[in-house]
Amino acid sequence: MDQPLTSDQNRPQRRTALVASELRRYNVDIAALSETRLADENSLQEVGSDYTFFWKGLPKDSQRIHGVGFAVRTSLLNSLPEAPVGVNERLMTLRLPLMKQRSVTLISCYAPTLPSPDEIKNRFYEELDNLLHNLPKNEKVIILGDFNARVGSNFDVWQGVIGRHGTGKENSNGIRLLNLCSTHDLTITNTVFQLPNKYKMSWMHPRSKHWHQIDFIITRKADLRDFLITRALRGAECWTDHRLIRSIVSFQIRPPIRKQAKKKKQIDRALFHNQDKLTELQTALHSIISQLPEPITFNPTPEQIESDWKTFSDSIYFTLTDTLGFSTRNHQDWFDQSRADILDLLKRKNNVHLAALNNPTSNLLKQKFKALRQEAQRALRRIQNQWWSNKAVEIQQYAELNDQQNFYNAIKTTYGPTQSTTAPLMSADGATLIKDKNGILDRWVEYLSSLLNQNNPIDPTFADRLPNLPLLNNLDQTPSFTETLKACNSLKNNKAPGPDGIPGELFKIGGHIVMKRLHLMIQIFWEERPEIGMRELSRDIPA
Repeated sequence: MDQPLTSDQNRPQRRTALVASELRRYNVDIAALSETRLADENSLQEVGSDYTFFWKGLPKDSQRIHGVGFAVRTSLLNSLPEAPVGVNERLMTLRLPLMKQRSVTLISCYAPTLPSPDEIKNRFYEELDNLLHNLPKNEKVIILGDFNARVGSNFDVWQGVIGRHGTGKENSNGIRLLNLCSTHDLTITNTVFQLPNKYKMSWMHPRSKHWHQIDFIITRKADLRDFLITRALRGAECWTDHRLIRSIVSFQIRPPIRKQAKKKKQIDRALFHNQDKLTELQTALHSIISQLPEPITFNPTPEQIESDWKTFSDSIYFTLTDTLGFSTRNHQDWFDQSRADILDLLKRKNNVHLAALNNPTSNLLKQKFKALRQEAQRALRRIQNQWWSNKAVEIQQYAELNDQQNFYNAIKTTYGPTQSTTAPLMSADGATLIKDKNGILDRWVEYLSSLLNQNNPIDPTFADRLPNLPLLNNLDQTPSFTETLKACNSLKNNKAPGPDGIPGELFKIGGHIVMKRLHLMIQIFWEERPEIGMRELSRDIPA
């Protein structure tokens, strides 16, 4: 377990980026975060490292203490039935669907410290006990967190709760945790595997300099076979006094059941301004479209019309991809844009850190590691300040040139990684706070149904008293080629393409043959689709 998101001023900024780099280095899919000290319930995505952070803390006007969270590999988010749910500033849950209609609930914990009042400890363990009681008995459970407890090595007394490879003696917090595990048939996996003590301990007491095992990964006794190993990673270093505890498990996460339409990648529009590429594109479009079969214009079926349009649009799209290629996401962020320099600093620091761990009696290595940590912190601040200065100059230049698109794009990049706030809803009776996705959607359906399904007070005969205006038959005439050309030329640039992936600029620069084929397709839609629609409608009208 780790406390990586602390906002202490003596620690470097963008802790999420540093933590994400370490998680990626150790190939961690999901990490529980303790003592995050971040306000409210929120999330953000670290694009460069492909991790999304979720956290739950105290309100903004409260003291920045406690806090829990999860760091999840972004590629796994589509498999989650709901976002992680914050119970309070010490408990957060994450539900993962598994194969064969099974699921596992992960609980991130941050327990009170040993000197904390008994009422705070009692409340924490009561809330955790209630949370475990409300979970289905057949659902896997993994509890991860900083419990600030020592569970000892008395295997004979706590058989089944701890393994044969525990360390030290239990304390009062440890007794509370052991009783909870015994009640729910849970096993502390840290004590099961035979390892050297240096791979078991997670925290060193600042005064006695003794190492203790206070961060745990706990699961049901019946599911212990899913765990291949649980151990401390001494090399993971994120400006925290706790070591990262990692478990490797053997279950598989179920992929998303709902199939979503595959979105086509966006074309690199910047090359539209390259005259050589533009000429090459027009030649390729002329060649490919001249080889297409003529669309059916006499009584085509809906399937034939859809097929003709798909053939036309796909031909244009694949010609664009072959000629111009795809656009790359221009993600601008001070940390990610300086990633090479930052990773070099972190690599040097981590190498010295590992050397100091392997030679704990060397004061020289300890001092060198301390100096490199300070150097890395100063370098991070210097890189951040320089990036902000350059960004300010860049935005000012765009403002002076009245380049609004780049001006607003540059402003957006100054906000760092995107944050998305969880928006829970109250139930209709106002007694329950709904946080899961399906529950929120059902609540909106319930609310909108009661809001919109009302009796209409308007007199239905009012429409009959409206005056009849003459019909404008010319509005129903098939658009001419000139009108089609004018409509395409009036399209705005840099707008999002539709499902076919073709940007609007293509019809401005594609040439006469593209516009001619597009106008022919519009004529077919105009003439045939209304009749097809009426024929389809008449089939549904009972005789």
